[in-house]
Amino acid sequence: MKTKLFFLLLFCNFSFGLYADYFDYNGLSYSTSWYEGIDETNAVAYCNGLAADNTDPESIVVPNTVVYHYSVWVNNTEIHKTKVLRVSSASISGGEHTKSIIISDEIGGASGLSGPSLESVYLGCKSFSSAFNSSPNLTHITVGPNYKFHNNQTTCFYESTNLKELTWNAISADQGDLGGGITYTAAVLQNLETLTFGNEVQYIPPEIANNAVKLNHVDIPASVTAIGRSAFINSGLTEIYIPNSVLSIDYSVFKGCINLTSVVMDNSVTTLGTNVFNGCSSLKNVKLSESLTSIPNQTFYHCYSLKTIVISKNVSTIGNSAFSRCDSLESVYLPDSLKTVESYAFSQCYSLAHVYSPIKEPQNVSFSPSNPFINSTCVVHVPKGTLALYQSLSPWNKYVLVDDYEQCVNTPGDVDCDGYVTSSDVTALYNYLLNGNTTYLSTGDVDGDGTITAADITAIYNYLLGNQ
Repeated sequence: MKTKLFFLLLFCNFSFGLYADYFDYNGLSYSTSWYEGIDETNAVAYCNGLAADNTDPESIVVPNTVVYHYSVWVNNTEIHKTKVLRVSSASISGGEHTKSIIISDEIGGASGLSGPSLESVYLGCKSFSSAFNSSPNLTHITVGPNYKFHNNQTTCFYESTNLKELTWNAISADQGDLGGGITYTAAVLQNLETLTFGNEVQYIPPEIANNAVKLNHVDIPASVTAIGRSAFINSGLTEIYIPNSVLSIDYSVFKGCINLTSVVMDNSVTTLGTNVFNGCSSLKNVKLSESLTSIPNQTFYHCYSLKTIVISKNVSTIGNSAFSRCDSLESVYLPDSLKTVESYAFSQCYSLAHVYSPIKEPQNVSFSPSNPFINSTCVVHVPKGTLALYQSLSPWNKYVLVDDYEQCVNTPGDVDCDGYVTSSDVTALYNYLLNGNTTYLSTGDVDGDGTITAADITAIYNYLLGNQ
């Protein structure tokens, strides 16, 4: 059986021709090879780059599906047929004036994407390798929904360190970091200013913004269920909101984000990895998920600016060095569910002055080592009727014990829990309403309607003016 190539037609109503080893699209000739496979469903084509006779294009588009027109001769009779060919892979680079390359959706892999004038790339492929080298003008990459990973065993981004915008639409990518080979992610992302996630993204992959020191804000869409390891490590983020869809946050996700001041975590999060906020030296406001059952090792290690922390009501374990070196930490609110405080959980927290404990059976809490709160002058506020029990137990009896827990925590209007209702409580409520700081959530509902709103500020003013 003899076959003859006539032309290829782009599946989406664009036409082009195939001559020998080439197909034409948008006025460009692309070098190609094709493989028929066992049957028509397995037939694929490969884009091997631009043909030698091309002019220097400003834009290159690699289509994902073509229709192959051919003839077969049977008993000296020519029969015309067509066959759909899926473009399986592309290896293509731009010329001196190429500014954009588009690798259409569903193409399996791409390589060699580069060009001295290249400014933007759309990656509809599932993976890439050996790409973006010597592309100093590359500023914008858009990742399509089917993208999975890149081969980090190959050299990528050599002398290409001016990426400013990354649009990420990959629904469930396995690997997110863009570094590789002899150029590390820190260099690739050092000028990244904008990271945008698509509304169908389910997983934020590891190291996607590793060392993106100029990235100060990111919105996590409500479709995301998990955030991969070190996703934003050492980035320039200043605040973060974790939406109610997120179930897990892997280790070191925000480690070293020295500009991060505020974290609000909705209650869907059930799992934190270790070191999630380690080294966030500017972190002041934290609202943890009520679904957490543990604070892992070194979660808030070296968070120098953290003054108050409310540990979620279902937490049973505070891990090793979880709050170690929180130099400014003054107040800690323990949960009634607490069972274990591991080694050095609050070591070198020299400013810690108040620990609020609702625990009515302190004998069931184990500590290692036996002096978790360091300062002997630290005041531990305990429930009424439990003072004698606390006084009989170590290490509780090493501190100043006061049985006024309910008064400190549950007095409506005493939002900052200093024992008084003053104008500072108004400021605390403003911080909650403006910044999501729920440090004193238990006393913020001043008017008792079950929510914290501006009406609670009015209620405090009425109290201060003697109107209630």
